[in-house]
Amino acid sequence: MRQYNFYIYILTNYEKKVLYTGVTNSLERRLYEHYFGVDQKESFTLKYKCYYLLWYERHNISTMLLLAKKK
Repeated sequence: MRQYNFYIYILTNYEKKVLYTGVTNSLERRLYEHYFGVDQKESFTLKYKCYYLLWYERHNISTMLLLAKKK
């Protein structure tokens, strides 16, 4: 049975006045995309400069659970 990891995370801006929550399967890649605005020229994180990771949590889900959810 294969395990899939995913991350729930919260970003903020320098002044810590704006919060952004997200979910991804690759936290490092997603933080890079937020910081450099990859394919997100008008995104929330780019507009409010939410580049600072406040918190994250890693979860995993098995293929069996994914298959059961599809039924």
